[in-house]
Amino acid sequence: MTSRTSPRSAGSPTASSSASIASQGRIDFADLNGDRHYRFVAAYSRSKLANLMFTLELDQRARAARVPLVSIAANPGIVATGLLRSRRDQWGRGSRLGELAVASAQRLFGQPADEGCLTTLYAATAPELDGGEYVAPAGPGHRRGTPAVAPPPRRALDLDTARRLWETSAQLTGVGFTALVPGATLP
Repeated sequence: MTSRTSPRSAGSPTASSSASIASQGRIDFADLNGDRHYRFVAAYSRSKLANLMFTLELDQRARAARVPLVSIAANPGIVATGLLRSRRDQWGRGSRLGELAVASAQRLFGQPADEGCLTTLYAATAPELDGGEYVAPAGPGHRRGTPAVAPPPRRALDLDTARRLWETSAQLTGVGFTALVPGATLP
């Protein structure tokens, strides 16, 4: 979707979702879909790390191509949504213990959904953000609190993995970002 809207939304923020658990994610190119070994929490943390790496790579590529695109990552923190309880049958082959741990963390440390959405709203609307930022709750562990720019998890800064993930994503989806090739003209 980002590739389809980015040329038309030049200068407008593109906010992508991540999470603090991205710091625990590992990108396994030999098993990106988790077909060989699936664990719910590992898959979730991997997806959030991939989102964050994609967002930062998008920012770098847009800058290199001089495309006026603003790419910002937003971490809502822990949000008590009850999503696991209401959709348990759709989570697949995950560990019941892992699901219970995540649900417990939501109840104990989570903020209400109306507060959890504030980081994404801030990332999408704050005029002082110019791209490449990671917006997260300002509280301990980025679990809850008011939105603030924070350092991204260290694993998200692996430039080689981010580049490879970008290229693999483009190949698997058949979607390229032709506007981000240096010298390309916008439609």
